[in-house]
Amino acid sequence: MKNEEDWKRNSNYSVPEKVCTWRAVAGDLYCGKYKSSSVATMSGQDYVNYDHWKSWSKDSFFRFSLHEANYFSADFDDVCLLDANFLEIGFGNGALLSWAKTRGAAIYGIEIFEISLERAKQKNIPLLSSDLGDNLPQFNEFFDVIVAYDVLEHLSIPEIITALDAIAKMLKPGGQLMLRFPNGQSPFGRFLQHADHTHRSTLSLAILEQLTVGGPLTISRHKPKKAPPIGPLRHRLGVHLKSSVRVVTEWYLKKVFDLNCELDTNVVMRLTKRAEGSNSESPPASH
Repeated sequence: MKNEEDWKRNSNYSVPEKVCTWRAVAGDLYCGKYKSSSVATMSGQDYVNYDHWKSWSKDSFFRFSLHEANYFSADFDDVCLLDANFLEIGFGNGALLSWAKTRGAAIYGIEIFEISLERAKQKNIPLLSSDLGDNLPQFNEFFDVIVAYDVLEHLSIPEIITALDAIAKMLKPGGQLMLRFPNGQSPFGRFLQHADHTHRSTLSLAILEQLTVGGPLTISRHKPKKAPPIGPLRHRLGVHLKSSVRVVTEWYLKKVFDLNCELDTNVVMRLTKRAEGSNSESPPASH
């Protein structure tokens, strides 16, 4: 692969006047010609011992459980990962990257935690800069799939806008962006939102629609496919019973309170990069 200097010399790509990046230590973004530490609004101190709190360990790194594999299979049910360039932003303990590799994807990662980066290097996982703009133009329109699970809520709204802009540049036309974040429109999503003091933005499907309207990314799915229950019969029957009670409860709450939103704890959504010259109006998102 050509390095960045080769791209600058030999390609017709022109570096934008402003480069927006995801800052490493605090997860901040800046947008401008020059880097400036003054834009950082959170201290690295906020993430001290974060990996211990998340129970990320060396022994469990780059491994996934049967339940995780079942969940991932539902999320990516109609996404072809064979020979796909697959980037996860905030890969944490590496479970999703490991699963994607078993599906034939060429995996890449971005992370801000040194311990995760060191473990990824030991597994020979290609790593990109956590300053997203530093990955351009080398990775311009390079990725088929980019995933940011449990990431955007750690950023402010202006930072999310610039992050989405940089991600759009890194996706191929027709490429997929997968997002997951606590559902700010659901009272049940608030439990997750307020379980981590590093969460800076309360997000929802409606807010993402507002942030992406007219841009290069269009929402193509926002209702995740439910993973079928696995395990002993007793457990599977319990899951089906709980699911049935939940459907009835959500229907009742929506009727009583005139709610026009989903009540899942998390929003799991897929955005697709429009092909160049396609209509800028977003098509209806599939359920």
